[in-house]
Amino acid sequence: MNKAIRISLLFIAVMSIIFGAGMPSQAATSADLVVYGKIFTSEGSQIVEAFAVKDGKYVYVGDRKGAEAFIEAGKTEVIDYTGKGLVMP
Repeated sequence: MNKAIRISLLFIAVMSIIFGAGMPSQAATSADLVVYGKIFTSEGSQIVEAFAVKDGKYVYVGDRKGAEAFIEAGKTEVIDYTGKGLVMP
């Protein structure tokens, strides 16, 4: 592979990361339910800030900001359990 092609591929990869290419759109990933709070996961006994569920399956587990991308107004139920104890899904 010549240098020009490698540089072009690198440029495309960097631009994809910067502009989120390959990331699903919000409409395609809207969740049925988003829960905020102190959430226990069995993955290494981690505590996270939020999770999102679509069609009975977890589509996101992580921080609050990341979960916000899964909220579609009028369609996603949002439960804020922040400061009310530990959530064990």
